[in-house]
Amino acid sequence: MHHRGTGSPNPASSTYNLTVDSGRFCLILSAKSPMATVPQSPPTPPPLFIPDDEPSKTFFNNSDADITLRSCDSQEFRVLKLYIIKSSPVLSEQIQAISNPPQPALSTDAETHLPVVQLSDNSAILSTLLTFIFPVLPVLPSTPEETMELLSVAQKYEMVSVLAHIRGCVALRDPPLICPENAFHAYSLAQKYGLRQEAAQAARITLTFTLTIEKLESKLDVMPGAFLYELWKYHQSVRDNLSANIKEFIGSTARSTLSDLKCGFLSPEGIPRWLGHYISSIATAPSSFDLIEFQSTMTHHINDSFWTQMGVQQMTRCPSCARIPSQTIRTFWSALTNFVNGNIAKASVIDVNYCASYNKYRLLTGRFNTLYLRIRVGNTQP
Repeated sequence: MHHRGTGSPNPASSTYNLTVDSGRFCLILSAKSPMATVPQSPPTPPPLFIPDDEPSKTFFNNSDADITLRSCDSQEFRVLKLYIIKSSPVLSEQIQAISNPPQPALSTDAETHLPVVQLSDNSAILSTLLTFIFPVLPVLPSTPEETMELLSVAQKYEMVSVLAHIRGCVALRDPPLICPENAFHAYSLAQKYGLRQEAAQAARITLTFTLTIEKLESKLDVMPGAFLYELWKYHQSVRDNLSANIKEFIGSTARSTLSDLKCGFLSPEGIPRWLGHYISSIATAPSSFDLIEFQSTMTHHINDSFWTQMGVQQMTRCPSCARIPSQTIRTFWSALTNFVNGNIAKASVIDVNYCASYNKYRLLTGRFNTLYLRIRVGNTQP
């Protein structure tokens, strides 16, 4: 037996047919929808606010629904509560609370008389979230901001499996959600929404940049001071870890890997001096850890080495470093990569709770100051 219902984020442009077949859901885009040829594209989000006198619109409208989810912008989703209860312990408690209410009677949908769960999230995010809860084609938001918000809503409702499902789909996205081009913005968004995993991922990518005011001037407008301070602490923790262990790496791993080199400019540790300087520079500037920069440093040494003979400094090539086998370079770079990544992993974890607490503190401080001023003004009046 088939039951059909319709719903749409934008009734003027597309229609959802939600077909139920023996307890299974499948999402079908009708031929009238302009997105019918590209089912993986996210639907056009609805307006976030509607006039108070406009009736609420229904996105998911299952004829077998036994609960109504209502968004903060008065959009309704009539669904089977079993899927919601199994996905979220938080929403499960809310549903159970209204299913067995004390007097007076619970809030119900005037049209269907279904119990209504009022949520604080907007319809665009809820409609996307439900595609990861029900057995339908999942739809990801089109922007990083909306994707971060979607992740935060799933996290807020403690939807562990749904959160993993969303992150799995995000990982397949091309271009990726977090990349060097948007790392600082993505970090700020992850902090805003309390997403520790995404904040740590973005912070790791920011290590490819030097954290100075001059270089960050164009990015400071997208990041509150509390978030920037937490990022600075993370960079400092990475530098401290690298500095504490860099000498041991040079004297052991690097030396054993490059023991056969006969460079004329060796450091006290027995490795080429230029290589020792390069490895040490990573401790003070992790952004130096880059294969292209490593190759550039080696090429500069090979072509522009200086040799002092009879008090006269002469420029000459370094034949030993020019003949380093490619396999030796790969082995060394692999060891260096493991060393750097290991010390980055030991760095202090990004504290999203600190930033959230800071924001709450600022909000509460502002409220207390306002209350204090009102009391003070009231007391000074005759």
